[in-house]
Amino acid sequence: METTEQRNKRTEENKIKEKIGRALFDLTSKDLDIQDVLYTEWHFSEFDGTYYSADTKTFLEIKCRNYPMDQIFKSKPVGWMLEKRKYNDLMLLKKKDPSAHVVYCNFFTDGCLIWDLTNLSINWEKDTFRKNNSTSEYITKEV
Repeated sequence: METTEQRNKRTEENKIKEKIGRALFDLTSKDLDIQDVLYTEWHFSEFDGTYYSADTKTFLEIKCRNYPMDQIFKSKPVGWMLEKRKYNDLMLLKKKDPSAHVVYCNFFTDGCLIWDLTNLSINWEKDTFRKNNSTSEYITKEV
């Protein structure tokens, strides 16, 4: 069972990773046709921000991973990057604003991958994962 101290430490680590992810996206967006990135203020929001590109509103989700890009192809299930729960939250935003796009941006130790989830079809799988880095508890997720 995760202690309060472990949970607080994990929360602080996640806030730091979120700040790093936003800074990296700001640097990345300079090379793309992206204007006016507006980040959410709440740490546990269902998305990290919005921006406009060619007059299209885009909801943005950012993740910072502590491993290289090729690791996603070595994991089980192969290539998993996104929990179904997170995907569903993002698609609810799209449903409220049908003309918007949804982008999932992952920064790795050696680069960046960006997926446009707007019209992506995903075959979900269930698997068991460690609940978080500070516990030995396992949970089942659809990914």
